[in-house]
Amino acid sequence: MGNEVNSLLKWALKIYGVIGVIYGAVFLLFPAGYIAFSGADPIAYVYLRWPGGTLVAFGLGCIMLSKNPARQGLFVTTAGMYSSLLGLAILYSLLAGEYTANLRSVIIPIVINLVAAAFIWIGRSQSKEVL
Repeated sequence: MGNEVNSLLKWALKIYGVIGVIYGAVFLLFPAGYIAFSGADPIAYVYLRWPGGTLVAFGLGCIMLSKNPARQGLFVTTAGMYSSLLGLAILYSLLAGEYTANLRSVIIPIVINLVAAAFIWIGRSQSKEVL
């Protein structure tokens, strides 16, 4: 029963981890390319590099945890909060008119993070007995 119950959570963590590593690597290694792609106003690269490193590290943590999330409820809860707050913060910035970038470079991370958060929270609730 444990592995079947954990399957949604394992997949959610794995997918979110891979997306986090890819997205973070772009910020960390190619901030100029991301700014050019998004059409945003030029900024100091440090404003993209440090969250890029954070996304890569957190994504790798999610991938490693996806193999066996048992007794890792704190990390799973943190992943759900991280994804939820990140998606909501970007959505707020969009609605407040704070973005100068192309709409696609704003909508994509909103959707990814809020959908991932939903799957992580659902997977967490299905796996409560093992977390």
